[in-house]
Amino acid sequence: MIKKLLCITFIAISYFGNAQTVHSSQFIYDTASFASCHASTIVETPKGIMAAWFGGKFEGDKDVNIYASWFVNNAWSAPVQIADGFINDSIRYACYNPVLYVTSKNELLLFYKIGPNVQGWTGWMKRSTNYGATWSKPERLPDGILGPIRNQPYEVGDTIICPSSTEKNGWKVHFEYTADAGKSWTKGPDLNDANPITGIQPAILRHSDQILQALTRSQNGTANETWSYDNGKTWTPLQQTSLINNNSSIDAITLQDGRHLLVYNNCKTPMNGIINFNTLIAENAISLNNEKLQSLCSYLQISAERLLTTYDKINTYYTLQKALHLKEMPETGEPDPHHIIDVIKTVMHKYDRVKDLEYEEPTPPLFFPKLIHSAAKELIENACKFSEKGTPIVVRIFEYATGRNISVTNTTRHTTAEALNQYRLFEQHHREETEQQGLGIGLAITKLIASIHKGSIAFNEVENETSVRKISALLHLPNS
Repeated sequence: MIKKLLCITFIAISYFGNAQTVHSSQFIYDTASFASCHASTIVETPKGIMAAWFGGKFEGDKDVNIYASWFVNNAWSAPVQIADGFINDSIRYACYNPVLYVTSKNELLLFYKIGPNVQGWTGWMKRSTNYGATWSKPERLPDGILGPIRNQPYEVGDTIICPSSTEKNGWKVHFEYTADAGKSWTKGPDLNDANPITGIQPAILRHSDQILQALTRSQNGTANETWSYDNGKTWTPLQQTSLINNNSSIDAITLQDGRHLLVYNNCKTPMNGIINFNTLIAENAISLNNEKLQSLCSYLQISAERLLTTYDKINTYYTLQKALHLKEMPETGEPDPHHIIDVIKTVMHKYDRVKDLEYEEPTPPLFFPKLIHSAAKELIENACKFSEKGTPIVVRIFEYATGRNISVTNTTRHTTAEALNQYRLFEQHHREETEQQGLGIGLAITKLIASIHKGSIAFNEVENETSVRKISALLHLPNS
């Protein structure tokens, strides 16, 4: 835990360009009745800013309570205890991870956890109708409900969406819902199985009137993400991003003007150093108004992010190849409970191509094993890369007597079906435009997954009256 002092920094983000300024940075207290503190939360109320954290001898000790302070007259008040870990008159455990949240009805909620450890903690909450001056008695949340685990909820209509996670059997992300400010609850499914994608402590961002994104801390070396396209009712399976995460907490918020802020540890890795150096150059380029230097910085940024993605794909490929060689194959027959359209929409949104998607599937829908979701993701990414924005990407899911099929069709000027069928890992083929050429890792992963499922992947050119080629990729999975 952070020892002795808790620091709060206010950052002012300029509405002009990317400039940002540290408005103020100060410690909340110099001395306190507790030795250490951790997991701070902050909220703005009509009566001012309030912060809370857990503090005590050390994390997990029975004397760890929830403390709070108010920012009044440009100074922080002395910390006061607002919750403890008493389960009853005789049992007391440590407190963890407070989350402050003001509802649309101006009720201040305090969510926190009590337990002997993270795996055994339970969810609790308190209420305040006067923005923290007084609090209700503690309320234990229903079994299986933990409330927002580290970061603030997000309110949609009357429903408070709580980003949550568990750590009992691996790090798994889920969402919890309450339509009456915590009096009754429902819980969504786990969005990952922690093998290998992990995640805890989601932070929610708003992208449009229906689209939400949640970023998570993970053990994968990256911040991982999940998307909702129906205002938080359902979420896509958790997947990795190119953002580095060294297994430390993150927090994020969407500003009123639509921009997003992300707070995270600035990891000291070689790739992170390249990105930071590029940022430094970019800031100087902006001040010098040097268009060529700005263009170079943009290229470096894209290249660095692409290199991170390439590393992840290489690691995935050789992990699958090793498993195939040792005959230690992942489960291939169990269908993923998540719909494959969620994977497809996530990729289309990444490339800003959602409007280009044409989708067709049978009723009732077909469900596929998790590895097939990965293969479909690679096929959709290839279609987005090789086709121009504004041209259709047609995805068909269908079933014949011989098996199930996923077909992805797009137009392109950059390759041929013959070249794609002959594509091998780390081999490049000719493209008419002078863009950075890929290594074929995504396609190699798709072919390997098809082989694991005793299926096949083939590319064909569809008859087309224009000079632009229309290529169809067909992933076939035979009936077992």
